[in-house]
Amino acid sequence: MTADWENNIYKSLNGHDLLHFIAPEFKELRLDLEDFRVNYLDDIIIDKSKYHGFEYVLLYFSIYWEVFKDYPKIAKYQSLPNPYESIFKIILRGNHIYKGEMNTIEIDHCPVKRQTDFFMPSLDADFLNYVDIVVVRSGSDGIPNQEQIHVLWEKFKLSNKTGV
Repeated sequence: MTADWENNIYKSLNGHDLLHFIAPEFKELRLDLEDFRVNYLDDIIIDKSKYHGFEYVLLYFSIYWEVFKDYPKIAKYQSLPNPYESIFKIILRGNHIYKGEMNTIEIDHCPVKRQTDFFMPSLDADFLNYVDIVVVRSGSDGIPNQEQIHVLWEKFKLSNKTGV
């Protein structure tokens, strides 16, 4: 990805739209985002605020990722994990995603600073529950760093192996 994308991921809606970067020509085939927000989310309980909520935007992008994923320009990425899966894990666990300050997003009003090298070793529900139980969330200090996540993953694997 380009430096422009990296610098703007938290600032613009397009920063979360992978199709915008991979196949911009598909934009003409999609509903307008504002039309989607206003007319198609009546029975869905997510933040539909035009200015702060990211949930409807990410839902919109993930729907279109699914719609276009078999097109040749996108299909070459099928061996990679679904780029929106982690977003759904956050939302399905009852959390909310908002635009934060310039270099952050907020999950349940806790700012999360941009960490381009951070990853979860698993999005398995049991592991995520384990992290929620073990980690005391208190603002951004309650969000484990990569080293802590690695330690938690190793402990989780060990406890599941021994049946503890």
